[in-house]
Amino acid sequence: MNKSQLPKLRGHKVRIRPPSIQLESVTWEPFTARDDIWIVVSATTEELLIRNTYTQHHATIRPDHMIEYVSETKDTGFLMLKIQVLLRSSEVHIEPISPIKNRP
Repeated sequence: MNKSQLPKLRGHKVRIRPPSIQLESVTWEPFTARDDIWIVVSATTEELLIRNTYTQHHATIRPDHMIEYVSETKDTGFLMLKIQVLLRSSEVHIEPISPIKNRP
């Protein structure tokens, strides 16, 4: 991900891939994946602050969390991530995604 391009994403509406997962607050069991729209609230070369327009959760995404940004229109697109965003009550957690390796 080209860090110098991140500030240009401020104000963009993005969907994250993989979609965020909402967790049950006590057991941490997943409810469902949520394909919500996120707004890039602030953007620097070091991080993006995104806000879920449905749940109002905020998540900080750093360049090492990102694979790439894929545009859809002038100000919308997909943020391809190396992490899984987990939503639990009012909290946001992130977990790395293990790469799937091809097996013979």
